Amino acid sequence: KVLKVNPADPENKSLFEVILDKTIFHPQGGGQPNDEGVISCGDAKFKVEDIKIKGTYISHFGKFESEESKFEENQEVDLKVNEELRRLYARIHSAGHLIDVAMIRVGFGHLKPGKGYHFEKGTYVEYIGNVEADKRDKLKEDLNAALKSLIEE
Repeated sequence: KVLKVNPADPENKSLFEVILDKTIFHPQGGGQPNDEGVISCGDAKFKVEDIKIKGTYISHFGKFESEESKFEENQEVDLKVNEELRRLYARIHSAGHLIDVAMIRVGFGHLKPGKGYHFEKGTYVEYIGNVEADKRDKLKEDLNAALKSLIEE
Protein backbone atom coordinates (compact mmCIF):
# COMPACT_ATOMS: atom_id res chain seq x y z
CA LYS A 1 0.00 0.00 0.00
CA VAL A 2 1.25 3.50 -0.85
CA LEU A 3 1.97 5.60 2.21
CA LYS A 4 3.36 8.63 0.40
CA VAL A 5 4.75 9.92 -2.91
CA ASN A 6 7.38 12.67 -2.70
CA PRO A 7 9.58 14.49 -5.20
CA ALA A 8 13.02 12.96 -4.56
CA ASP A 9 15.28 15.63 -6.00
CA PRO A 10 14.57 19.35 -6.49
CA GLU A 11 17.09 19.38 -9.36
CA ASN A 12 15.48 16.41 -11.14
CA LYS A 13 11.71 16.88 -11.34
CA SER A 14 11.16 13.40 -12.83
CA LEU A 15 12.69 11.55 -9.84
CA PHE A 16 10.26 10.45 -7.10
CA GLU A 17 10.26 8.62 -3.80
CA VAL A 18 7.40 6.16 -3.31
CA ILE A 19 7.01 5.02 0.29
CA LEU A 20 5.21 1.71 0.78
CA ASP A 21 4.07 -0.09 3.92
CA LYS A 22 5.92 -3.25 2.77
CA THR A 23 7.93 -4.41 -0.21
CA ILE A 24 9.36 -7.40 -2.05
CA PHE A 25 12.33 -5.34 -3.29
CA HIS A 26 15.72 -5.89 -1.62
CA PRO A 27 17.80 -2.81 -0.81
CA GLN A 28 21.52 -2.79 -1.50
CA GLY A 29 23.38 -4.82 1.12
CA GLY A 30 25.83 -7.63 1.67
CA GLY A 31 27.92 -6.34 -1.21
CA GLN A 32 24.97 -6.89 -3.55
CA PRO A 33 23.07 -4.20 -5.51
CA ASN A 34 19.44 -3.36 -4.86
CA ASP A 35 16.62 -4.89 -6.85
CA GLU A 36 15.06 -3.04 -9.76
CA GLY A 37 11.59 -3.44 -11.16
CA VAL A 38 8.17 -1.84 -11.49
CA ILE A 39 5.42 -0.72 -9.14
CA SER A 40 2.06 -0.36 -10.87
CA CYS A 41 -1.60 0.42 -10.34
CA GLY A 42 -3.92 0.90 -13.30
CA ASP A 43 -2.23 3.21 -15.80
CA ALA A 44 0.40 4.37 -13.30
CA LYS A 45 3.76 2.63 -13.65
CA PHE A 46 6.82 3.49 -11.57
CA LYS A 47 10.28 2.20 -12.55
CA VAL A 48 12.18 1.34 -9.34
CA GLU A 49 15.87 2.24 -9.57
CA ASP A 50 16.88 2.35 -5.88
CA ILE A 51 15.49 1.20 -2.52
CA LYS A 52 16.30 2.51 0.95
CA ILE A 53 15.00 1.43 4.33
CA LYS A 54 14.56 4.54 6.45
CA GLY A 55 13.66 3.60 10.00
CA THR A 56 10.26 1.96 9.87
CA TYR A 57 9.43 2.65 6.23
CA ILE A 58 10.69 1.60 2.82
CA SER A 59 11.50 4.17 0.12
CA HIS A 60 11.55 3.27 -3.56
CA PHE A 61 13.27 5.80 -5.84
CA GLY A 62 12.69 6.07 -9.56
CA LYS A 63 10.52 7.56 -12.27
CA PHE A 64 6.90 7.33 -13.34
CA GLU A 65 6.42 6.32 -16.99
CA SER A 66 3.94 9.17 -17.42
CA GLU A 67 3.70 12.50 -15.62
CA GLU A 68 -0.09 12.26 -15.80
CA SER A 69 -0.35 8.93 -13.92
CA LYS A 70 0.96 8.77 -10.37
CA PHE A 71 -0.06 6.90 -7.20
CA GLU A 72 -2.36 8.20 -4.48
CA GLU A 73 -1.89 7.63 -0.75
CA ASN A 74 -3.46 4.39 0.55
CA GLN A 75 -3.65 2.98 -2.98
CA GLU A 76 -2.92 -0.75 -3.33
CA VAL A 77 -0.14 -1.38 -5.85
CA ASP A 78 1.44 -4.35 -7.61
CA LEU A 79 5.18 -4.95 -7.29
CA LYS A 80 7.27 -6.76 -9.90
CA VAL A 81 10.98 -7.36 -9.38
CA ASN A 82 13.25 -7.67 -12.42
CA GLU A 83 13.76 -11.42 -11.95
CA GLU A 84 16.62 -11.67 -14.44
CA LEU A 85 18.68 -9.08 -12.54
CA ARG A 86 17.83 -10.56 -9.13
CA ARG A 87 18.98 -14.01 -10.29
CA LEU A 88 22.17 -12.53 -11.77
CA TYR A 89 23.00 -10.75 -8.50
CA ALA A 90 22.24 -13.92 -6.51
CA ARG A 91 24.58 -15.96 -8.75
CA ILE A 92 27.37 -13.41 -8.39
CA HIS A 93 26.85 -13.33 -4.60
CA SER A 94 26.92 -17.15 -4.44
CA ALA A 95 30.11 -17.20 -6.51
CA GLY A 96 31.75 -15.09 -3.80
CA HIS A 97 30.89 -17.77 -1.23
CA LEU A 98 32.18 -20.46 -3.60
CA ILE A 99 35.53 -18.67 -3.70
CA ASP A 100 35.55 -18.76 0.13
CA VAL A 101 35.12 -22.56 0.05
CA ALA A 102 37.81 -22.91 -2.62
CA MET A 103 40.24 -20.85 -0.53
CA ILE A 104 39.81 -23.35 2.31
CA ARG A 105 40.25 -26.32 -0.05
CA VAL A 106 43.56 -25.00 -1.38
CA GLY A 107 44.95 -24.44 2.11
CA PHE A 108 44.35 -20.71 2.48
CA GLY A 109 41.50 -20.91 4.99
CA HIS A 110 43.60 -18.81 7.36
CA LEU A 111 42.80 -15.82 5.13
CA LYS A 112 39.43 -14.56 6.31
CA PRO A 113 36.90 -13.15 3.85
CA GLY A 114 36.63 -9.40 4.19
CA LYS A 115 34.65 -7.21 1.87
CA GLY A 116 32.77 -8.49 -1.15
CA TYR A 117 31.51 -6.50 -4.11
CA HIS A 118 28.88 -8.55 -5.94
CA PHE A 119 27.85 -6.12 -8.66
CA GLU A 120 27.80 -7.04 -12.35
CA LYS A 121 30.89 -4.99 -13.17
CA GLY A 122 34.01 -5.01 -11.02
CA THR A 123 33.09 -8.04 -8.89
CA TYR A 124 35.63 -9.02 -6.20
CA VAL A 125 36.13 -10.61 -2.79
CA GLU A 126 38.84 -9.29 -0.46
CA TYR A 127 40.63 -11.46 2.09
CA ILE A 128 42.32 -10.34 5.28
CA GLY A 129 45.96 -11.42 5.41
CA ASN A 130 48.87 -11.74 3.03
CA VAL A 131 49.99 -14.20 0.38
CA GLU A 132 53.72 -14.23 -0.24
CA ALA A 133 54.57 -12.97 -3.72
CA ASP A 134 56.22 -16.25 -4.79
CA LYS A 135 53.04 -18.22 -3.90
CA ARG A 136 50.49 -16.06 -5.72
CA ASP A 137 50.69 -17.69 -9.17
CA LYS A 138 50.36 -21.17 -7.66
CA LEU A 139 47.43 -20.01 -5.50
CA LYS A 140 45.69 -18.65 -8.59
CA GLU A 141 46.15 -21.97 -10.44
CA ASP A 142 45.02 -24.04 -7.45
CA LEU A 143 42.08 -21.74 -6.80
CA ASN A 144 40.88 -21.99 -10.41
CA ALA A 145 41.16 -25.80 -10.27
CA ALA A 146 39.26 -25.93 -6.96
CA LEU A 147 36.53 -23.66 -8.33
CA LYS A 148 36.17 -25.84 -11.42
CA SER A 149 35.87 -28.92 -9.20
CA LEU A 150 33.29 -27.25 -6.94
CA ILE A 151 31.20 -26.18 -9.92
CA GLU A 152 31.26 -29.72 -11.29
CA GLU A 153 30.16 -31.24 -7.95
